Amino acid sequence: MTSPAAFRFGAAALALPVLAACAGPGPLRVSESGVGAYEPALAAVGGGVAVAWYDNRDGNAEVYRRLVGVEPDPGASALGRDGLSPEYRLTRSGAESYEASIDRLGDGLAVAWYEKSATGDLEARLGLWTVERGSLRETPVWETPVEAHGGPSRNPVVVADGERGRVFCAWIERPLVAYSAAGSGSFGLAWSDEVDGGRQIFFLALDAGGSPLGEPRRLSSGDGLKFVPVIEALGDGFALTWNEVRPGPGGLHGGDSRSEVSSPQWVTMDAKVA
Repeated sequence: MTSPAAFRFGAAALALPVLAACAGPGPLRVSESGVGAYEPALAAVGGGVAVAWYDNRDGNAEVYRRLVGVEPDPGASALGRDGLSPEYRLTRSGAESYEASIDRLGDGLAVAWYEKSATGDLEARLGLWTVERGSLRETPVWETPVEAHGGPSRNPVVVADGERGRVFCAWIERPLVAYSAAGSGSFGLAWSDEVDGGRQIFFLALDAGGSPLGEPRRLSSGDGLKFVPVIEALGDGFALTWNEVRPGPGGLHGGDSRSEVSSPQWVTMDAKVA
């Protein structure tokens, strides 16, 4: 099979029928925030994935990363609970850090995000961290702002070219910026949709011409509101994760709501959950 490409769509982008949930156990939790973990991002690394998100556990929005199912170097200690490495906080500037985007670059991870200062200034940033496979820790290599014109910049997206050792980064900046990505072979779509009084995650596989390869499938179940799915091509299928919000008495946007990032699920082209 040609290696699939992965795209992410918002809940309003598609109007597709709702089907029953896939069989099997529910997803594990990647984040251990206890307060709020949002906007996950994925990158394929060492037979598993790296998951990044922003997190409010320190009283300030910061970008965190965790490896899931990544094989350590021979002789190194194995991953911990359920194949999870420790969580690592990547940003420490004191500004609020949001909207992480990650991709593998050689033995490291290129990470893009934007920061909001106490005065409301927005700045997109890009950095590189090496992954020490023996310990599954990361070491910062460099970090830089990415805006070209000195104005507000936000919502960066990073794509790495491992063969050339380069990264491509796009972001929103006044007055306008647009970016697109395309690939050959098969495609996977993931989105959040309303069902049974809540929100759940759905998946659909398409061929290179955009025709569905089957029916859309529901990947999540249970209570809570599932938002912001991310999807990454991995082998002959896809890895997906999302954040799951549990509103408190004050409602979805109340200060007592809690959100965590779910453990990635591996999905084949026929939508079977591994």
